[in-house]
Amino acid sequence: MSWWKELEGWKFQQSVLDIHDLLRPIFSGVPEGPCVAKIDSKPIRVQISGSMVDTAVIHVMEDTACTSDLRISAMHEVNPLHMFMFNSRGRTLNMNHAAMEACRYSGQTPLIIPHAHGLMVSGPQDITMKTLFEAGDYPGGEEEAEAAYDEAFHAIFQLQLERHRHTQPYTSKKDGRSKWAMIEMSPITDPVDGSPAVLVQRYNITQQKQLELKLSLQQEALQRHNQELEQDALATQQEKAKLQQEADSLAQQLEAVLLDKFATSGTRFDADTPIDKTMKFLQSIIMVASLSLKPPLKHPERNNSQPSMCKPALYTV
Repeated sequence: MSWWKELEGWKFQQSVLDIHDLLRPIFSGVPEGPCVAKIDSKPIRVQISGSMVDTAVIHVMEDTACTSDLRISAMHEVNPLHMFMFNSRGRTLNMNHAAMEACRYSGQTPLIIPHAHGLMVSGPQDITMKTLFEAGDYPGGEEEAEAAYDEAFHAIFQLQLERHRHTQPYTSKKDGRSKWAMIEMSPITDPVDGSPAVLVQRYNITQQKQLELKLSLQQEALQRHNQELEQDALATQQEKAKLQQEADSLAQQLEAVLLDKFATSGTRFDADTPIDKTMKFLQSIIMVASLSLKPPLKHPERNNSQPSMCKPALYTV
């Protein structure tokens, strides 16, 4: 009766309820699966007898689901991504089938239970937005998980960013390997009560992270190889400069020795080689021989019949 007394102050109330609990106790043939309707409730007074008046409630039910809504709901349920909807306090409003199976696999057993504003997913341990971050295997432990959750909550509900992404490392319960998940969050409005909420999608990016790690290792190896080549080139240049310096030093020493030798001997430096000297000697002999073949000169006043008194030529070599 207390519930009825509370209704006495109502003039009009509109809400969205799960119609299974409302219809099944009275009507049969209610379809299975999600079925949501808009309920307009209004308290009335009913006169039972001449002097007795009782309070009752009239429910005017309107099915809010249309063809498009049903198709969207079907797409949502078969989506392989883990999809959650949380309210501004981080409590779960709904999740798709893939997310529900993932929660069961991780040890949590979510249950769909009726709520004053639609459907609430709960269980032995409430699944909240914070539990998604606590499921990660962070190097910094719980402190890093707490900081990641605070950053995401602030980005969505305070800064109202269009999208916030968080890369989460975790350990697979199936094979014990280290893996990575991407958590994408977008602010939305709860279509049931118009309150701020957040849509969360979680999917595996392990293969992408492994490729990024492999590429990073290759880039590091290439960078080390380039550094080694640069060091080898620098060492070669230094060795070349050292050899050039030694060659210049030896040339200077040789020049100093030659200058000192000819300066102390007091003789003129003869640049002619033995072959040059031999050629000059032979040229002088040929010139003298050519001069001896010319006839002697005759004096014009003397008689040609007189014998010549010229002395024979002397040749010196």
